[in-house]
Amino acid sequence: MPDRRVLSLLSVAAISLIRYSVASEVDQNSHRSPLWNATSTDKLKRDLLMGYDKFARPTNHSKITPVDFNFHVAHINIDEGKFLMSMNVFITLRWYDDKLKWNPVNYDGISKLHVADHEIWDPDVFIMNSAAGNNIGNAICFVFNDGLVTWHPPAQFSTFCELDLTKWPFDRHICSFGVGSFAYFSEVNFTAKNLPDIETHWNVRSEWKISEITRTYKENRIIYTITVERYGSSYTSTVILPAVALVLMTLAVFWLPFQAQERFLLSSISIVLLCINLVFISYKLPFMGSNTPVIVTFTSVHLLMSGISIILSVITFNLSATKRPMPWYIQLIMNGPMSSYLGLSMCKVGQGEESGGHGEEMRGYGYDGDGRDDHRILDQGPPQTARMWNALATLVNRIAFLIYVIVFLGLALRAIS
Repeated sequence: MPDRRVLSLLSVAAISLIRYSVASEVDQNSHRSPLWNATSTDKLKRDLLMGYDKFARPTNHSKITPVDFNFHVAHINIDEGKFLMSMNVFITLRWYDDKLKWNPVNYDGISKLHVADHEIWDPDVFIMNSAAGNNIGNAICFVFNDGLVTWHPPAQFSTFCELDLTKWPFDRHICSFGVGSFAYFSEVNFTAKNLPDIETHWNVRSEWKISEITRTYKENRIIYTITVERYGSSYTSTVILPAVALVLMTLAVFWLPFQAQERFLLSSISIVLLCINLVFISYKLPFMGSNTPVIVTFTSVHLLMSGISIILSVITFNLSATKRPMPWYIQLIMNGPMSSYLGLSMCKVGQGEESGGHGEEMRGYGYDGDGRDDHRILDQGPPQTARMWNALATLVNRIAFLIYVIVFLGLALRAIS
């Protein structure tokens, strides 16, 4: 029994000693200094965000929260295949938060505070006509003592845009998109005091440039209308100059001799190059149900005309090789004013031209006394016959040349109008 009492006393003494040691340690820790000294900024942030609800609007529920919106374009691009306009921008948002006001005197003169965007309320930026949803990055918010909050996050906008590629590659497009709040549609009013700067000020190579930005307002939203133009200087050397060279090649066919095989060769080369040019253009452009680009129409018509030039070369070749006498009605056309206008006055028939050292006469269109037309051709030899058919081939050739020039000029004027 005495042993049990001794053990009990020892146990009580040990427990008391442990309790005393723990109490002493706690008392010592309570008198230690903190791990760091809280600054005025820490105190200000703790006082402002203590109990702050970032999901509640910063103004009274009966008032509308105005938000000033602006953006600066860093890069812009248009996807013709998907009819999309994409912009990399830097947004500027300003609003007043009544719950984030303080007196700088109480916090060592601090008038501005930096907080993370997820710590306070910020408006949801919803892009109307968006093709890929909202893609807004994170950024620090600047809070001022009067409750003003500014936020400058990066963002990417992708919106649908109705494209008109008729003037490609010197086309311009007008795209529109709206900016507003989706969660607080009738409680947050987006406004824009200033228009965005159309200059990107970035050394990023882009195929597009912004020529104009306008804005309108509709139901607490801002509607921006952006006019973009393509930098077409690079396409001048890859599309326009080859088209001009092919036109000159096609017209050069009509100035080659009728018997020259180079006429057929040159027309065939033009057809092959035009087909390659059409393949290149179709690779650069999407399929358009309407508003066919002028360059496509120009190249297609040029391809058809190159095929017709081969047929004309065959016709003029056969005319120049004809040996039979020329019919009277063709002689009538050859002796008409058209030949003079086309520079063929020296080739008129029936004027006693000499060829091969002997004169050959030809009586042209006449009228006898009994009221009948006389279309007899007298003493027409082979040299004179060849000259007449060559003159007819030249007439056909020059008329075709003039028609081709008029068609090409018409297509060119339509392209630049």
